[in-house]
Order: sequence, then structure tokens, then C-alpha cells
Amino acid sequence: MKLLIDLDGTLLDCRSRLHRLFCDLAPGAEMPFEDYWTLKRVPRSNTSILQDLAGWSDQQTSDFERRWLEGVERDEYLQFDQPFAYTERALARRRKAARVVPVPPRK
Repeated sequence: MKLLIDLDGTLLDCRSRLHRLFCDLAPGAEMPFEDYWTLKRVPRSNTSILQDLAGWSDQQTSDFERRWLEGVERDEYLQFDQPFAYTERALARRRKAARVVPVPPRK
């Protein structure tokens, strides 16, 4: 059996990365971390937040979304991801229960 793990949101808390990228890509629409995540939990998309709360046009939000996809997995932002408190313990239990085969990083 092979197991592939998607780390974002499961083992890694990516909220700081996503908030930082949002603020970097939306000058003038920055908002505090907790305010951003309160809106995202509703849930509201970045497009909705920018159009409804900052008055951005469809063209501006389209450009934002393109730049978001280009930047969301760049190393400069990935460095903000942090493991959840339970991550190390959970991985140690899985390692004991199964043979772990590393997957090479995407290029």
C-alpha cells in the first residue's frame, strides 16, 4: 500500500503563508490575520473579499488570482508554514505502523 499525504491544512498550518500572500498581492486591502481568517471561515473567497470589501474590479481580482497561483507555493511563502502541535507525534505513530516511502519533490 502506498500513502500520499497532502500536508497543507492536514499536518501543516498554512494560514500565515496564505495571509501573507494575500496582503502582499493586495496593497491597500491588507487586513489583520484574525480578520482575514474570520472571513475565510464563512467561507469567502479572496475574490469576494477584494470585490465586496475593497471595491476591486473583475479585472483586478482576475490579476490577483493569477498572481496568487504563481506565488502560493514559492519558497519565500512556504517558509511561513508551521507543523501543527500534533504533527510530529502523528507521523511517528504512522512510521511505526507502516513502511514510509518518500515521494520526490515536484519540479
